[in-house]
Amino acid sequence: MTAGTVRWLLAAALGGLLVTERVARYEPPLPDPLELEFVLAPATRINQSEPIVTAGVAGRADFLYLHRALAGQIFIGYDSWNSDRARSEEIPMEAGTRHRLSIEMPSLTAAHGHFTNEPQGLVRVRLDGQTVLAARVHFYPRTNEAIYIGTNPAGGTSVDPEFRGQIFDEEGREKRGGPRGFFSWGARLRSWLQVEWAQALSLLVGVLVLGRWGTTPSLQAARDVGRATLAALVRHRGFSMSVTFCAAIFAWFVTMGSFDFSFPESFGDFYDFQARSLLRGRLDVPETCLAGEAFTIDGKTYGYFGITPALLRLPLAIFDGGIGRLSRWFMLVDYVAALVAAYLIFLTARRVVLGTTRTPSTWVAGLFVLNAGLGSTFLFLGSRSYIYHEAIMCGAALTLFAVWGALRYAATGSPRWWLSAFVCGLLAVHARPPLGLFALSLLGAVALHTAWQRRRYAPALLAALSAAGLLSFNALSYLKFKTFDGQPLRYNASYTPERLARFKEQKFHLENIPFVAVSYLADPALTWRREFPWIYSAPSQAWVRPAKTMDMTEPTVGFPFTMPALCLLATLGVAGAWRRQKDTRVPLALLGLAVLPMTLLLFAAIAISHRYTADFVPFLISAAAFGLAALEGVAGRWRQLGLILLTVATVGAMVVTSALTLHQQRAQIWGVPENVRTDYQAMQRRVDRFFLNTPPQK
Repeated sequence: MTAGTVRWLLAAALGGLLVTERVARYEPPLPDPLELEFVLAPATRINQSEPIVTAGVAGRADFLYLHRALAGQIFIGYDSWNSDRARSEEIPMEAGTRHRLSIEMPSLTAAHGHFTNEPQGLVRVRLDGQTVLAARVHFYPRTNEAIYIGTNPAGGTSVDPEFRGQIFDEEGREKRGGPRGFFSWGARLRSWLQVEWAQALSLLVGVLVLGRWGTTPSLQAARDVGRATLAALVRHRGFSMSVTFCAAIFAWFVTMGSFDFSFPESFGDFYDFQARSLLRGRLDVPETCLAGEAFTIDGKTYGYFGITPALLRLPLAIFDGGIGRLSRWFMLVDYVAALVAAYLIFLTARRVVLGTTRTPSTWVAGLFVLNAGLGSTFLFLGSRSYIYHEAIMCGAALTLFAVWGALRYAATGSPRWWLSAFVCGLLAVHARPPLGLFALSLLGAVALHTAWQRRRYAPALLAALSAAGLLSFNALSYLKFKTFDGQPLRYNASYTPERLARFKEQKFHLENIPFVAVSYLADPALTWRREFPWIYSAPSQAWVRPAKTMDMTEPTVGFPFTMPALCLLATLGVAGAWRRQKDTRVPLALLGLAVLPMTLLLFAAIAISHRYTADFVPFLISAAAFGLAALEGVAGRWRQLGLILLTVATVGAMVVTSALTLHQQRAQIWGVPENVRTDYQAMQRRVDRFFLNTPPQK
């Protein structure tokens, strides 16, 4: 038997095992209508509500139930958690008799990824052949397995935990609990091939790739890779130690101290639904995953958030990864990726400024990573993992990689660097448009400079492609909203005509620039208190009053006060590099030109928020990389003095940002579990007793 035959047999065997595992775990949608029979047990009390079908989880569940109204009287009811209710008329019924139910209910088939465009669906119940309930009602999409017969694991107060009688399927088998047992293995396989075709196709492609190009794993090759990785981590120990420390702190914040990454974050499942809709060639999502951020056009619900975080979820969506339980993981991955990209930019800046590929000292590398990770708004984004913050964190990571690629393209002229930068910039546009604007503006500026410098037209075409990448956001918006406006607020229920009139339904106004610029660049907006954590954000103290066209002004602390080290490196350091190192002038000038469009856009916007300051962090990191490299090139005591001052500024940035993040998460932001708030209050009391000698509260 040849090696190729063995490889194909192993690939086929592995594929068969994986198919068996997926089909065994797969739960097909239940039949609609669902045919059941039941025998009513004697009542233990009046006003019992016994579950017939429960679909969903706590807070997002639909219930079909039988209610004991009076002795010998029942009615069939429907309840969608915190939403619609419906019920039948009272029906005479005695315990011990057998009755037949035919149930039509949207939750029977509305598993994740298979939702309809309608926010409501038809519930119709026939009892012994007579229609007793028919209503159009709200419903929640559910996971495949979250549907139960005769039991109520979702909780709530409207329905009891168990049906007290017996429930049978069409074949007379008693049913209780989840959907397993409704389908034979063959029916389960046929439904899996029809409904989860993406899984089947992915497994088939995997088998073909392994059979054609697979190789036998080599223990020696694995050892070689491990040794090379360990050697790189030791060589760059300043980076590896500091990024590990930063990741641990960010993980503590983003999980609210629990390190539970599978917790279902409030307002954190939009991208999961978006990924499933993309698999089926759609852009709309269920209204329930967007709430006040939903845009409704032609009866369909869309989000204005970009699709990149959803694209990154596609492999997990194909294999039915957890809905609403992924945002914390993706936030952490995006955060670490941003720090990796920031370090690569620093190494590139050292090549330009110092002309060296030597590893930076542990102190210098650690300072740079700590500033990017804990001394910037990146840490503040860890206060929550809901979709606003994930969009910015994802866009920032991609933008930093795009900046690195653009700088490498400027240095080498290699098309592969331009292509990698373009892909990252394009994805950044569809994660967070202002960040993508900066990334592609830089790439376009680098391409134009290369074309002028080398007297070639090909790089100029690359600049045109960068512009096309920016316009792709508007093109995708047109597919959703039938307008090139990426956020047509008139379709959002939260924006009343009166609210829209305040800013003339335009999201950018030149008259906003003075106030927003001062808020971001010069407004401390901080207050100091004796109580832990001592540093708090405050309403704007800017001497420029907000224009009438402002819509939202959240407490926002200016860059120099939360990111002093990055700001110092990005100003004084860059000024020194510009003066002393002529080779730095072109990349620094291109960075400055590239950030101008994004800056104008954000300064003219109708809203400010402290999380929006993270849009400027990739630029600050990129400029600071050149500033720190220039500081490394200073000789003698001035270099040591500069590093000491930078260390002090770094510690200050970390303290301020940590305090703001902690209080924002535990006391200000919505959707935080009550036990987290309670624990924070207890922590405050303990710390205050220690430092202030305050008596314990009774």
